[in-house]
Amino acid sequence: MAYDQTRFNADGTIELPLVRSPQNQACLNCHQQPGWKKRGANYRARTDVHLRAGLRCVDCHPAGSAVTDPRISGREEHQIAKGDDPGGLVRNDLDNTMVDCNDCHQSGRLGAPLAKHRGMPPIHLERIACQTCHIPERDVMPI
Repeated sequence: MAYDQTRFNADGTIELPLVRSPQNQACLNCHQQPGWKKRGANYRARTDVHLRAGLRCVDCHPAGSAVTDPRISGREEHQIAKGDDPGGLVRNDLDNTMVDCNDCHQSGRLGAPLAKHRGMPPIHLERIACQTCHIPERDVMPI
């Protein structure tokens, strides 16, 4: 066997080109298929402010060691953080493990602008989900 010596470090080790964080297309290869409940159909720069800002699917739906929830953390399998979609019943054991709006828009995580709702009573923000106003329409399948 003949090794390409130019690929090795001076100490004889090699750094393999491993993908530590999947690109969006890896997720969309399945989740963009017609008929899928959570297909990522609106995840395009034209329709999604997060994509325009350079975020990736795994920024909100992390897996493995990138997750703080003990149901997923450290499990380097297809254990991907998810929300709690009332329109589907897949992996309900992982409900509410994904990063939510407040995780970024209260702290500035990943460069997110801080949410400002001047003039709105604080109880609104405690009781009403961000999506109520910011994603007012979305098709869901009946339960």
